Amino acid sequence: GGDAEAARDEAREAMDGLIERAPQDPGAAAAAAEIATAAVSANDEQALFASGLVEDLLWDRDMLRANLRDADAALRCATQELERLRAARDHFGRVIAGAASVREQLCEEREAQAELRRENAELAALRDELVETLHSALDARGDLELEAVIDGLIAENEKLWVLVSASQLASRIAVPGPHPSLQQPMR
Repeated sequence: GGDAEAARDEAREAMDGLIERAPQDPGAAAAAAEIATAAVSANDEQALFASGLVEDLLWDRDMLRANLRDADAALRCATQELERLRAARDHFGRVIAGAASVREQLCEEREAQAELRRENAELAALRDELVETLHSALDARGDLELEAVIDGLIAENEKLWVLVSASQLASRIAVPGPHPSLQQPMR
């Protein structure tokens, strides 16, 4: 009985150590099952105890594997969601930067339009001034018209002097004697 009891204590200590490591080391559960199987051959009573313990260990191992699969699936989902959120953050960062650029361009366009409106107002005022000047020039006697009147008066004056000369000549012929002479003024 002492050897069986020592073997049982040894098996129990080994299994306790393996049970503690089982969550980190799935092979520890299999090792515990082997130790339990070895202990079964030593004693039938121990075999019943060990088989229950092995069943518990195997159930615990299966539960740990299932929990590990579930945790792994949840971690993959969380990682995918994290990647999606990072991509969305990067996209929104680019959208915000683009919006700032568009806002800046809009301000520049507003300033350009204000400048164009000022220039348009200046050009409209200049156009109105030129149109007014043109209308007043058309309404007033222009230099060409005055020159035409002056040229007409000069031509008429020259013809009158031709008539005066002809009249003087005719007077001399008709009435002999001294006649006062008219002279054409110098131009």
